[in-house]
Amino acid sequence: MSPEGKKQVVGTVGDAAAIAATYEKALTQDNPPWNEYVILAKGNHLQHWVNGVQTIDLTDDDPKGRLLSGIIALQIHAGGPMGVEFKDLRLKKYEAAATQ
Repeated sequence: MSPEGKKQVVGTVGDAAAIAATYEKALTQDNPPWNEYVILAKGNHLQHWVNGVQTIDLTDDDPKGRLLSGIIALQIHAGGPMGVEFKDLRLKKYEAAATQ
């Protein structure tokens, strides 16, 4: 969404430069001590925000290839010494959403 509330395409699937630019904007806003992620998954509609910047708005219209349920996983990638911390996790269950 643009600041005016209009739909805005920031890149096509796999457009690494557009994806990186969106996340760079989200992660450099006044650099809070913790990043805030909001993930809204209702049926086949997924939305993600990082520090208040919407990074994903996706409707999965592939009934054969999608999953409407599963697990929640918090991940750190393999590599050199690193750490990750999570705090204030909240889950809210919504009533089943209509899907196509």
